[in-house]
Order: sequence, then structure tokens, then C-alpha cells
Amino acid sequence: MFNFKNQRKMKKVVRMLGLCALVALAFTSCKKNETNGNVTFKATISQLKTDSRTHLETINSFGWKGLYWNSDDEILLFDRTKSEGNSETFTVKTFENKEASFEGDASFLANLYTENNYIAFYPNATETPEGIKIEIPANQNWGNATFEDDVYPMYGFNDENGHIQFHSHAGILYLNFKLNPTEYPGDNVTIPLTSIKVRGKNANDVLSGTMVYQLDGTYMMDPATTKNYVELNCSGVSLSNQARMEFIIVLPEGALANGFYVDVTSVNATKTLEAQPTLIQGETMTWMGQLDLPAGL
Repeated sequence: MFNFKNQRKMKKVVRMLGLCALVALAFTSCKKNETNGNVTFKATISQLKTDSRTHLETINSFGWKGLYWNSDDEILLFDRTKSEGNSETFTVKTFENKEASFEGDASFLANLYTENNYIAFYPNATETPEGIKIEIPANQNWGNATFEDDVYPMYGFNDENGHIQFHSHAGILYLNFKLNPTEYPGDNVTIPLTSIKVRGKNANDVLSGTMVYQLDGTYMMDPATTKNYVELNCSGVSLSNQARMEFIIVLPEGALANGFYVDVTSVNATKTLEAQPTLIQGETMTWMGQLDLPAGL
């Protein structure tokens, strides 16, 4: 049985170490605080080996990426041994970059150190009778060397030591554009953008929608919510014939296998680029490559 709750936003990618880092939640205490009846635990974002989601190779000269906690982060934690009253929201108490302490009601905890007793979700997890729903939205907002809060879904189980390691069934599409200096001649020519849309070549390609998780970590996409595109709002962003601009889009795993289109829309016109088939895999980044956009914007 699920209780009906909403969970607030989680985190942000910033320029530093491995993008989409795997998160370990280390409970520092299972003892009630005598003043507020709460328990505090520590959340650490680990940077691990190159074949995991916690690490990316250097993206040309752009440096590393890292996943950091925000001051208003929350996770939704489930006790899988209970049929009722089985969930609790834990909120950030202190945080510094990849480390944070979270606090929640101590009475919720049972035997923390029994492996797989708990599963946690973030961000924006909503409990429903069908399962725990987390959306990868069709409309996302551009961020400077980051993706938008609330768009990258993750889950994880506890181990026998009280750690929870988060994994994701989403991946990242990384685009890097500038105006071709030959076709846009001049000293630092800029063109304001309005959006970048990624479209699947087939109508049934799933590039966004709601993931419905069960407490065993399995999920399915809700077919009533899926779309074959993601549109990145680029208001306030301009392309230049000098400096490159990064665009980071979150997509479900399995997307783009049939090839895709990228519609780059400026305040003047839309330029459509065709990309060869690739495959978004969970916990990875897909690099489309640097591209000097031809005339037409």
C-alpha cells in the first residue's frame, strides 16, 4: 500500500568531478534525538571508477562535471518490510558540495542494517496506487553547465552497512554548439536562442514521460505520459561565432536508438540537424560532438 506524498527537488550538476555521481547515504545514527524525535544520517556523493555513473572522461577542454546537493533537497525513503506507513521524507540538515546530512522521523526506522530493507527515490517522487512516479519532463530549462533541478530520477537500496547507493535509468545527451565563423563572419557575432528540441525519428520513440517504480526497483514508462521529444527552453541564451555553448538534456535509457533530429530555434529561424542512431544508456552521457552550426539561424 502506498501513502500519498510528494517529494521536493533534489540536486544540480555543476562543473567539477564525475557527472551524475552515484550517491551513498551513510546513516550516522539510529538513535533518537531527545529534543525532536528525529534521526540524522549523512549523504555522500562518491566519485568512483570510470565505468560507473560517478565518473566521466574530460569533455575536451570543458573540464569535469559533478553532482552536488542543494539546500532544499529531500529524498523519499521506503521501509519495504511494512505494508502501511512505509514511507518517510528525509530533508537536508547540512550540506557541502557532494556531502550532506539528512534528517527524518526516527520512529520510521526499523532495522536499518538489514540489507535491502529500504529503498529511496529522488527527485519529485510521488506515491500513487500504481507505484512511485518520477517524471522526466518533455520541457526542460537550460542551465549553465548543468541540467535543470528535478529532471534526473534516481533510486537505491541500503546495504548491510547502512549505505544507500543511488542508480539511474536515465542518461544525458550533451550538445556543444557555436556559430560557424565562416558562415557567420564578424567580431563576436551572437544570435539569441529560444529553444533546442530533440525529436525521435519514429513517432513511438520515448524521449520523455513518467517512470513508475515499484519497491523492488523495477519500473516502466507510463504510456499515457510519454512523448517522442524533449524541448530545452533556452531563453536568455545566445550562440556565438567565438565561444562554444553547452546544452545538457536528460532522457530515459533506450532513447535515440532510431536516430534523431535536433531543432535549434533562434529568435529568427529554426535550423534542423539530423543525427545518426545512438543509444541513451542509464547512468551515462551521450556525446553528440562539437558542431559549428551552418547558416540559417
